Amino acid sequence: MRVKSFFKGIFNLGKFREETLSDRRLLHDFIRKYEAKSSVDPAYEPREPEDEVHERSFANDFVYIEPTLVPRSVKSLTVRHEPSANITKIGRHGRTKYGDGRTVSGIDVVRGFFISTAPILEVEIYLDSQLIFAGPPQVSALWNERSSRDIKKYAFNAWLDFTNQMRGKRELVIRIKPLDGKVIEGVTWISTTIIVADPIPEKQCRNSDAAIPSLPSAPDLTLDQRINALPTSVHKASSNSIPIAAERILVLRIDQLGDLAVSVPALRRLREIVPNAHITALLGPANADLGRTLALFDDVIVFDIPDDPQQRRRAAGPEMQIELARLLHGRKFDVAINLAIHGEVNNLLHLSGAPVTVGFASGNTDWMTLSLSAATHDAKSGADLMRHSARTRTLVEAFGALLDSGAAPLRRTDLDRNVLNARGIGNNDEFAVLHTGARIQFTRWHGYLELAEKLLTETDLKIVIMSDKPDEAISAFAEKHSDRVVAVAGKIPFDHFDAFLSYCKVFVGNDSGPKHFAALRGTQVVSIHSARIGWEEWGQEISGVVLSRKVPCAGCYLHYEPTECAKDVACIKYIQVDEVLREVKNCLIVT
Repeated sequence: MRVKSFFKGIFNLGKFREETLSDRRLLHDFIRKYEAKSSVDPAYEPREPEDEVHERSFANDFVYIEPTLVPRSVKSLTVRHEPSANITKIGRHGRTKYGDGRTVSGIDVVRGFFISTAPILEVEIYLDSQLIFAGPPQVSALWNERSSRDIKKYAFNAWLDFTNQMRGKRELVIRIKPLDGKVIEGVTWISTTIIVADPIPEKQCRNSDAAIPSLPSAPDLTLDQRINALPTSVHKASSNSIPIAAERILVLRIDQLGDLAVSVPALRRLREIVPNAHITALLGPANADLGRTLALFDDVIVFDIPDDPQQRRRAAGPEMQIELARLLHGRKFDVAINLAIHGEVNNLLHLSGAPVTVGFASGNTDWMTLSLSAATHDAKSGADLMRHSARTRTLVEAFGALLDSGAAPLRRTDLDRNVLNARGIGNNDEFAVLHTGARIQFTRWHGYLELAEKLLTETDLKIVIMSDKPDEAISAFAEKHSDRVVAVAGKIPFDHFDAFLSYCKVFVGNDSGPKHFAALRGTQVVSIHSARIGWEEWGQEISGVVLSRKVPCAGCYLHYEPTECAKDVACIKYIQVDEVLREVKNCLIVT
């Protein structure tokens, strides 16, 4: 308790300032007081003088404490909110023939929230003065509001069909009707320019949970109901991150002789990664002759985008860009890779027509498939110290990892299955593990007990139900079926946990660490994945399947603010027990 009180006193002094933290005398005092109060250690003894000398030396050598990691006082975390209108997501950033900016296509999403002291009954969305959405928001308290109990957050999550909307730049207005009649920009309404584009080709985004397929006509159902009626998507676990075969690749190196020369290690590595791909080089006049001698390209295109001394960069007018696009589009590239470090040539990647674009991060690269930041810093000058050849190879290695991460099973040879005997699992018992926990609670699936009931009826497996903490419903279910159900609550010894996951016939779990651990051990895994982050990024790679829902708002990345979902976490709610059961049975056939 004394240690806790000490920390509370230290951390509630207010915001720690960097200059205060770096003060050696204060830091020395901090260490001395903490050590003196560390009565939690039974072996604690009064310090000898030489210890004091060592302590001072440590304090003097300790130059910097990271202030962003130091806990702040509760009061410093609170703010006085003002009424406001906020947009959190509209489609995604796109680069289209209509321009560059917030882009929507097909069925897409407009999300955000209002902060208001007056109740908000309805949010309206207009596209060029045409009403396209009206609905009630989801209201919640502001967790860090300092003083007012009346001010609240009103979240909206509008799923909208832009398929038949006119293409091009449009004005989007989001507004509420204030009870007092006052209309204030940024408070009761907000507007932005968006681009309505053609739907993305299915082959380019078939893995995306945000890509809603064509929906059957159902006049009696709302758009939300039609989307929620779609079957759950089933994705086979894979170490591949992109759904496109890299058969035709364009490499851009429109610069100087030396730039291409130092890129040879990267180009050799690219050949190793995709030995059967047709690789075309887009080179400039300064390095085209070298490119033809390298025996690394199947084809070389020479195109001059000269350095303009007046513009102080390479410059290409509209006519030149159209000419290049015509030259490249007919070749139907799958991938375009720009090896230039500086990003001005990145702006040519979209002219290739390739669905997968790869380059170094420079400026706004949200529209690219892979934009890599690979900055290094000399300890004294701060200048880059990575060899140019190493940097370009890093980009190629990152592209190779998109095609195959290298994930593979890793089983233990020293793990004793007998540790499970005391927990009700015999050496000859076949069993399934249902892991109900997840650190982010609103992503937990609801159907584990119903799934367990059906597995008892339709298989001969024993069922192990794991939970983060004791659960009355799980305990009652296990007691009712004590001959075949084992309930495991809370933390258990690691080897026991490892044995459960390594020796089970199938593992079913949420998007959480245990599913990755089970896959690492080579177990068949059925993971139930919310769309808050892409299953492509966080689905297990090695074995089994990933279940996810298609929703326009996929990729929301909500964590501490689940009320901003405003759709009752539809990406988890509508995954049906029978859909999970079917995949469990399929995995049992595999094993």
